[in-house]
Amino acid sequence: MGLVSRFQGIAVSVEQQASKLLEVGQALDLEGKELTVGDESNLWHRLSEFEVTAAEPAIACKIGVLPANAVATLVQVSEMSRSEMTEAIATIHASSGLGKLKLRGDITPQMLLKIRQLCESQGGFLTVLAAPVSFKQQFDVWGYSGNALEWMQKLKHQFDPQNLLSPRRFIPTSYSQ
Repeated sequence: MGLVSRFQGIAVSVEQQASKLLEVGQALDLEGKELTVGDESNLWHRLSEFEVTAAEPAIACKIGVLPANAVATLVQVSEMSRSEMTEAIATIHASSGLGKLKLRGDITPQMLLKIRQLCESQGGFLTVLAAPVSFKQQFDVWGYSGNALEWMQKLKHQFDPQNLLSPRRFIPTSYSQ
């Protein structure tokens, strides 16, 4: 697990904040590094593209939690993936609580459902962005549980009564597929 922080403002203030954060990290036996402007732009670019390189297909998710729960959520996801013998790589933007999660290994729908439930218990969500088709056929990739589901189903049925357009996607239907 890592933490990337960016400070902006008056140069002296930025230096003091960065130094204080590095001191806190050292007190916790963590490794820290202060980056230059050139290093920083490369870092943000690499983080936005983070990839899991694996022979087996990975599952990519968008996650969101309350910002105050971001670190605790990452810790719990890490523990869950270790107990299931899978690999998890996650980033969450601490100020928005939004992030990405990539899993690889023998991921079951039940395991991903536990992670979704964790995110939801932290005031958030988990949406599957990419997964093998066989996995998506066993798992609700959207996981929408809001109060507008009934209205969305009615609207979908009104414009697509035979459910020809994107069947089994986003809006679970009660009519035949």
